[in-house]
Amino acid sequence: MPPERKERILPRELCSSACFPRTSREEHVRNGVIGYSRVVYCNDPDNPDAIRRKYRRNYVSTTKYTLVTFIPKSLFEQFRRVANIYFLVVVIVSFTPLAPYSAPSVLLPLIVVIGLTTAKEGVEDWRRWKQDVEANNRKVQVYDGNHSFRVTKWKNLRVGDVVKVQLDEYFPADLLLLSSSHNDGVCYVDTKNLDGETNLKLKQALEVTAPLNDEESIQNFEAVIKCEDPNEHLYSFVGALYYHCMQYSLSLKQILLRDSKLKTDHIYGVVIFTGHDTKVVQNFTDPPSKRSKIERRMDTIIYVLFSTLIIISLVGSLFFGIQTKRDINGQKYRRWYLRPDDATVFFDPRRAALAAFFHFLTALMLEKDRPEFPARTRTSNLNEELGQVNTILSDKTGTLTCNSMEFVKCSIAGVAYGRGSTEVEIALAKRRGEIPHDVDGSSSNVPTPSDDTIGAEKYMKVSKFSDERIMNGRWEHEPHSGAIRKFFRVLAICHTVIVISVSNKEFYEAESQDELAFVRAARELGFGFFRRTPTSIEIHELDRTKGEEVPRVYKLLHVLEFSSSRRRMSVIICYFFYKNITFGFTLFWFEANASFSGQPAYNDWYMSCYNVFFTSLPVIALGVFDQDFSADQCLEYPELYQEGVKNKLFNWLHILGWMFNGVLSSIIIFFFTTRSITSQAFREDGKVADFSVLAVTLYSCVVWAVNCQMALSINYFTWIQHIFIWGSIAVWYAFLLVYGSLSPTITTTAYKAFVEACAPSILYWLVTLFVVISALLPYFSCRAFQTRFRPMPHDEIQMQDRRRACPRRPQNS
Repeated sequence: MPPERKERILPRELCSSACFPRTSREEHVRNGVIGYSRVVYCNDPDNPDAIRRKYRRNYVSTTKYTLVTFIPKSLFEQFRRVANIYFLVVVIVSFTPLAPYSAPSVLLPLIVVIGLTTAKEGVEDWRRWKQDVEANNRKVQVYDGNHSFRVTKWKNLRVGDVVKVQLDEYFPADLLLLSSSHNDGVCYVDTKNLDGETNLKLKQALEVTAPLNDEESIQNFEAVIKCEDPNEHLYSFVGALYYHCMQYSLSLKQILLRDSKLKTDHIYGVVIFTGHDTKVVQNFTDPPSKRSKIERRMDTIIYVLFSTLIIISLVGSLFFGIQTKRDINGQKYRRWYLRPDDATVFFDPRRAALAAFFHFLTALMLEKDRPEFPARTRTSNLNEELGQVNTILSDKTGTLTCNSMEFVKCSIAGVAYGRGSTEVEIALAKRRGEIPHDVDGSSSNVPTPSDDTIGAEKYMKVSKFSDERIMNGRWEHEPHSGAIRKFFRVLAICHTVIVISVSNKEFYEAESQDELAFVRAARELGFGFFRRTPTSIEIHELDRTKGEEVPRVYKLLHVLEFSSSRRRMSVIICYFFYKNITFGFTLFWFEANASFSGQPAYNDWYMSCYNVFFTSLPVIALGVFDQDFSADQCLEYPELYQEGVKNKLFNWLHILGWMFNGVLSSIIIFFFTTRSITSQAFREDGKVADFSVLAVTLYSCVVWAVNCQMALSINYFTWIQHIFIWGSIAVWYAFLLVYGSLSPTITTTAYKAFVEACAPSILYWLVTLFVVISALLPYFSCRAFQTRFRPMPHDEIQMQDRRRACPRRPQNS
């Protein structure tokens, strides 16, 4: 059945119950349906009808959780991620005989990761709660109905209250502007907390309420507001004020939104929307999921890695089944450790096909470190695309200049005035070599105020405009003096700037920096804006013949408002999968070498701690702190940004190259290590290396290789990167000492493997050094070849900077 069509109502159809009593209850029902049911009894919040409507309190809560919902809701959020579900399944399977390692070694890392993430969620929500408490307990002056204002907390405000807000205070709710410290009822508002705009917004009260500027007049103020219901639209408002049995239309011009700041001395307003009914809180929705190109490509890489894991497990299981079938020939067994009489149904060699299937499940757990899903921050996941700009859409110059405007040049009657240089001209001169790069060309453009600069010091700062031909009244001697007079007179009167007084000093306040720059420049040239009223603007012009300022008043005909809207976004990138490919494939080569028996290459806790303690922090250091070029170099060479726009650094060629490098490193590490230590005496007493020694040596080579690989990839070292990289290697050896000293029932194959077997052996240290260098040589050679013969744009610029920093010495004749 189609929905019932709602009848539209126009603002002029809204009527006041104060002047025109309602005839029936059906009127409220009708208003509620069509979305214009809000009725505000100004200065009368205790009105019975207002109480019956049960408007919301002014208390605001932006937290995501409560004490009751925190645990279940946070766990639900954690297990919405595929990676956590995968590891949860692995934990469950680890409690069965299929698991090749103990359940605690899998359970503890998952608990740590889930616990830390949940704790982070709790801390962030606790911070939101503290912000809510601070906001709800801010102070505001509310009219008490007894010829005075009393101080109360924001959360105690009610719909209909009349409040007084002073300079630089935030509005506690959505208010209707009644009056301001200016006689014309205007005020300026800073709305950057709402829309990110740094320019000020001009608000103006209705002419009928502008005289309500003291306690006596507010005492007798009674009116009714009928307006739209609460909604999220920041840039629209429909309503009407009924005052003295007259109807006055309301617009956004009279509305002061919660969390915007007053930039005028003080205002009086009446509360319309409170708490979660305010427009800013109505906009508090979960941010949309923004995914960068790199994150989308990472998802594809994860699918590739997971598919590789499936293939490896299938291949291993197939060969395990074949080998197991061949191992049994009647009553004879090719390998001594096969005991069909002591085997479980999971790995019974007499049932090779079933054993192969269970081996497949075991292999998935053995390779559990392979499909590492990228860590995602919930608030910023587009940072790596900053600088990767294809098109710039700008509504005005303030978008590109951060709303910092200076009056530098002008053209009057075809003649250019202004000796200063714009930032663009300075940048071009630097690139041409006309100005040294370490010299700020703008510093010479700032004029020194002279004694006859009229009142410039009163208005916060002077402009950068400088031209002796028209400064200090000399414009009167120019051929087009009449045009110059009109030009600067227009700058002085065509704006929405107001003059405010703070501590006996006068300042200009404006909606935009453009207007401030124009008005300040006009004042320095002898055309000073002095005062504005609702119908006129007064300026003081310098009369050189009299040597004094002459006031002139101009009638205000119309005002063109300054308005705009824009959006922003941001993101982050660390993500290094080479280390997991290298680690995972050493497991595969060991499985192949062991006839796919299901025996893990490493101790349980070795595998569990790899991504948590030994290789995670260097990746973060690489992604966060690495800097191949300084900010000045990026500005000097804009072509650097094209590498990101054209995706030259994260294309499939580079991705497959790193995957191949990981596989190659795993081959070098495994086969070089096994061939070096298994065929000869390892210890001084002549004993050969056993399984525990092989595991420690292999693992040490992996940890050293992947951390040194990250060190080779870093362009700019900081002390934090040194601590993270070399500290991760040190943590591995500290772990061997502590973990290996525990009871053998806990450490199993790791019991004193390092202290008694590996550390005293010179072969262990020589093999580690040799294998790590061998594993790093392919990348080092490839990178050197590319830099020398096929350099990328950033390589060419780096070599150019090196040649510039180290010029060749002149040869002796």
